[in-house]
Amino acid sequence: MGKSNLLRPEDYASTGSVQPICEQAIYAQMTASLAQCASLQEAYAIIAESVQRLFPGDDGTLYMRQTIPGALEPVARWSAFPDDGTLVLPTTPFSLCMPLIVQQQVHGMLHVRINVPVSAPLLLDPLLETRRRLCATLVEYAVEGLAQVQCRLCAHDESMHDPVTGLAMPQALTRLLGIKLFEPSAYPISLVLIGVDGYPVVDEADAATTSALVTQAVSRSLTARVHPDDLVCHYGDGLFLLVISGEDRTGVTERVEAIRRAIASRILCPSATTTVKLTVSVGIATIIAPGIRLDEALSAAELALYCARHAGGNQVVVGEELGHEVDAYMRMMR
Repeated sequence: MGKSNLLRPEDYASTGSVQPICEQAIYAQMTASLAQCASLQEAYAIIAESVQRLFPGDDGTLYMRQTIPGALEPVARWSAFPDDGTLVLPTTPFSLCMPLIVQQQVHGMLHVRINVPVSAPLLLDPLLETRRRLCATLVEYAVEGLAQVQCRLCAHDESMHDPVTGLAMPQALTRLLGIKLFEPSAYPISLVLIGVDGYPVVDEADAATTSALVTQAVSRSLTARVHPDDLVCHYGDGLFLLVISGEDRTGVTERVEAIRRAIASRILCPSATTTVKLTVSVGIATIIAPGIRLDEALSAAELALYCARHAGGNQVVVGEELGHEVDAYMRMMR
């Protein structure tokens, strides 16, 4: 018979605790790991691993709400039973449930199935009490750690988005676009650089209001017309970058023309005596195959935007297609 990883009667002390057990070390390591994790999924895995270390002979599930209000959903499961066909000692399962409460709302539930050896039924009462104490303490640390993770994620998300438009900042888009460039199915990838055609001359008192209105108007026109797979960001003062993947240049051009016309139809009123007619120029560069650097593609889009502005503005210029040499080489190697 293979060795069981379930706890034996002699593993329990008279108090019902597992010997030896280093609860404080487990709590401390979990807290330190949660302080460094980068996502809620990683945090859930850390909590599950900590429970397994604390209760090595038990099974369990961690449930969390993805939204408040919302149903509890399993985010991590673990089992003390080997999955390789190894025989285990007969056990009698008992359940222990601990809610994860934040600001008087149940955000999750920790369920532990205590596998008590049938040869040690008299140990059940002290075992349950010990498990309840250990579980309650772990949940307390877990709730505190999860709250810190959520705060970090919110702060990170806010730092990656423009507070005026709600659009991604360039550093966020660069990171996402860098991932997309490694996806063969994403090609062709079009970089659409949109620039406001100069801010109108207004009173100094209206300048800040006008700038904010223009930025918000363009961002609203963009977000109303982007597809779920598109990436869009506030690229700079009066500049916006839209990334469209998996669509040919004809389709991209038609979509961008619709955006340009929608923006040109807007009239802004920064004050009771001032109206602003808004137009944009657009430059498009397309990457048709992997192997092109991001800065090279952005330079091509900037050149196309410059040409659109130099030609009088309020128009779209379809610029360079990048990657023909790479595409030809890949075809030759097939």
